[in-house]
Amino acid sequence: MNEEQLENRCLEWFRDIGWEVVYGPDIVPDGDNPMRSDYRNILLEADLEASFARINPHFLPQRPSHARQRRQAAGQFRNDLFQ
Repeated sequence: MNEEQLENRCLEWFRDIGWEVVYGPDIVPDGDNPMRSDYRNILLEADLEASFARINPHFLPQRPSHARQRRQAAGQFRNDLFQ
């Protein structure tokens, strides 16, 4: 099995368990369907926050934005550390 075959098998498994699989170049900031604001963003924030709200309905509405601020602060620390 080569790398492409493995990747395709993994993507098929993700589809089988209900994940939406999208083509990476389509979701980049300047792609056909941008889902991130910057190439350095590794998380799809809108999807993450929607999932957070869905699985944690007992949290107050401001919690996802608080979690986003903490992730961004951690990311900035990481970026500063490795520059």
